[in-house]
Amino acid sequence: MLKNILYLPVRLILIIAGFLFVVKLPFLLGFDSERGKAELDFAGFGEAYRYAVKSFIDMVGIRELKQYLAGDGLESYLYTMNILSVSILVVVIAGIVGAVVIMLLPQKIRKPLTGIVNFTATAPELLIIFLLQYLVIYIYKTYHIKLFSLYGFFNASPKFAPIFIASFLPAIFYIQLVVKEFLNEEQQEYVLFARSKGLNYKIIYLKHIYRNIAPYCLIHFRIVVWFLLTNIYVMEYLFSLKGFMLGMFQFSDAGYLIALLMFAVPILLATGLGKVGTFLLNRKEKTTL
Repeated sequence: MLKNILYLPVRLILIIAGFLFVVKLPFLLGFDSERGKAELDFAGFGEAYRYAVKSFIDMVGIRELKQYLAGDGLESYLYTMNILSVSILVVVIAGIVGAVVIMLLPQKIRKPLTGIVNFTATAPELLIIFLLQYLVIYIYKTYHIKLFSLYGFFNASPKFAPIFIASFLPAIFYIQLVVKEFLNEEQQEYVLFARSKGLNYKIIYLKHIYRNIAPYCLIHFRIVVWFLLTNIYVMEYLFSLKGFMLGMFQFSDAGYLIALLMFAVPILLATGLGKVGTFLLNRKEKTTL
């Protein structure tokens, strides 16, 4: 009983201590100008770490966050969360629909298309962002067609471009994961039996296979959310968007941690869906046994 009561507080304290440790880790490496070499500065690291802990205990971060949200911070936070929410919806729809479409295609078309998806999913996110950026600028300069607004200059808050760019690679990645689960499930005996009976392919994939791989789709969803958060941060920096992630850097260490906790809702949602997927998967295995 005592163990269950203390589990969450102890875990929270360890998470905060670990976060502050990682943030202050650069202070551990010092440079001796007289000797001309780098050395470990434990005293400087300890002082920086103690100051970070003290600022957290003194609730400095909460005061900073309140002041920031009282200005333009709340609008920036809602803007970033709006992009994240729509991007999650786009990735889920595009991932599931794209995977189902690929699986329903003839084998000679499915194989090369799967190869293209696998290759694209391994591309660096910065490369994809730069290529999409170059494509928009090239079309505008060549054909004088402005597809959509990219940058956040002059208080502009573009939405279509950030959502499209942020969700492009995660959608491809999610398609790859779902297709992989389809291919694994396709080798099961019940699928071979259904095929031998002449059952329609659409019924096999949509009614039977997808129902069995749905738990895996929920489990993989956690990776997608983290992927999206990374893309949105990179995109806000490259396109000078007035988002919440860039504003977090003006906070102290304590304020930065509290600001990160404001993204806990989508992360907790993804974690909850992952636990639901694990529960359904375990239930399926017990039922099969």
